[in-house]
Amino acid sequence: MAESVMVGCDHHDRTNLLMTAVDREEPEKRSFPNTETGVEKMIAHLEQRQEETGAKVILFAYEASSLGFALYDQVTAAGIVCHVLAPSKMERSQKRRKNKTDAKDARDQLIALRSHVRDIVKRCGSGSQAATARGSSWVTISPSTKVAPASS
Repeated sequence: MAESVMVGCDHHDRTNLLMTAVDREEPEKRSFPNTETGVEKMIAHLEQRQEETGAKVILFAYEASSLGFALYDQVTAAGIVCHVLAPSKMERSQKRRKNKTDAKDARDQLIALRSHVRDIVKRCGSGSQAATARGSSWVTISPSTKVAPASS
C-alpha cells in the first residue's frame, strides 16, 4: 500500500500541468484545462490514483502566482493537502532559469514536495487539509489570513 500520491503542478491561466507520482515512483505528466470542469476532472483523476494505489493522502504543490488561491481552495475543498510554494525561494541555477519549461517547473515542485514528504505525512495523515513543512520555500495558507510564512 502506498503512503501518498504526490503532485507538482505548473499552474497557468489556461492549463494545469501535473507531474504525479505515487511515493518514489517515476512521475507521470498530465495536463488539464484550468476551467471549473478541468479542475474537477483533475481532482477526479487524483482521487482515482489514490483509490488504485491505496495511498493514505494526496499531497499537492504549486507555485504562488498572480492567479490567486482559487486552485488552493478547490483542491483543499476536495480533501487534498495543498501547499503553495514561494517562487522566489525555489532554488534554480542560471542555466535552469534559461531552460524553463512547464514540465520542468512541475517536476521541481514535485521534487520540493518529495523532499518534505516524511514530515508532511506524519503531521497530516489522511483527510487533513493543511500542513506545514520544513523549508524556506513553503507558504502555508491559513483560512483567516490566506497567506502566512511557514515555520521552520
